[in-house]
Amino acid sequence: MLLPEQREPLTTVGHIARTPAWRKSSRSLGGTDCVETARLDSTGHVIGIRDSKDPSGPFIAVAPAEWRLLIERIRRGRYDLP
Repeated sequence: MLLPEQREPLTTVGHIARTPAWRKSSRSLGGTDCVETARLDSTGHVIGIRDSKDPSGPFIAVAPAEWRLLIERIRRGRYDLP
């Protein structure tokens, strides 16, 4: 069994037909160099992540558990640049 930090996130890349409600962090201050997120299905089982500079471009879709893991790793500084 792999620990959560050893597993690769469940991700797919693609486009969707309907228009989800994309949102930016309240800390983005309205800039365009942001990451946006949206629930991609009505049950909330798929979270979309995209670059705000390319709203019609591709996005990454992850399960909610993987999204929470990513946020926790970011908060702990795991991806901070040296």
